[in-house]
Amino acid sequence: MSRLNTGTWVKPCQRFLLVMLGCLFAIAGPVIAQQADFERATALLDKGEYPAAIAILDSIETAGYRSGALYINAGVAYSGINDQGMAKYYFLKAQLFEETEDAAAASLRYLEERFTHRSAILPELPWQRLLNFLSGIFGTNGLFWVALLFLYFASAGWAGYWFLQTHWIRYVSFASAGVMFVCLLLAVAIYGQYQRYDTGVMTGNQADVYAGPSRDSEQISTAYKGYVMQIDWATSNDLAVGNDLVTGNDLATGNDSATGLEQKVDEELGGNVEQGSIVEQRGNMEQGDHKQESGKWAYVRLQNGQQGWISVEELVWFDPLDVR
Repeated sequence: MSRLNTGTWVKPCQRFLLVMLGCLFAIAGPVIAQQADFERATALLDKGEYPAAIAILDSIETAGYRSGALYINAGVAYSGINDQGMAKYYFLKAQLFEETEDAAAASLRYLEERFTHRSAILPELPWQRLLNFLSGIFGTNGLFWVALLFLYFASAGWAGYWFLQTHWIRYVSFASAGVMFVCLLLAVAIYGQYQRYDTGVMTGNQADVYAGPSRDSEQISTAYKGYVMQIDWATSNDLAVGNDLVTGNDLATGNDSATGLEQKVDEELGGNVEQGSIVEQRGNMEQGDHKQESGKWAYVRLQNGQQGWISVEELVWFDPLDVR
């Protein structure tokens, strides 16, 4: 009986396992490091060292890691240095995550009471409500998959009709094709809306809204700190000319405590804000996300329905589709 030579397959298996372990550590290493940074930032928040916590949280976001807990803590930190505009910006982003939606909503209600000016809020347009509703349930990818499913139904229906010559099968095929086209149109509309529009937040004390991209134009309204607006980049890029993007935000310091806000958040999350994972979503940061521009104008729609041009020097904005 010949002896089994295990060396011919043991060594390749060992090499394969080493390669797999190396890949695992290469993937998990940055995630573990960012989680450690997140916990360090949370500890700084507990000590009231808000600027230091902001610096760490901002570096985590810049690295492409996103989660509701990250944005909630960033909002609390900015509230701690009395930058209510940036706090609202981050709470709005946290509201897009299911696990922090309620806590972010409570934080926003608390924050609204601290603004000196409040904007009248008109209801969304019907088509916006529909697209936002479908986006929240399916998203663009989900609608494309539904369209593909009904394409299969339509194709199977036509094949069945050719063989069986049954009219009801043909009607089902037509209906499936119709649903497919509707889903495709809705997916394209949602994608186009999010490509064209961003959510902007006013971080400066106030800025005038003009009829044109110039301060020589007629003044339409005034936006104050904390105002939320919809930025129409398609119109802005077609008509406005400005300087290149510049990054960064000046960190102001303040004396008011964020204790009340932290308590609100703790109540909604069961006193466990800091335990949230920052690694739920990861992606490349878009160029427009959390950026400010110098000398550039944007065409916006305020929550009170007024539309016009505003200098974006004191605006921050984000794409809701990219945040999630």
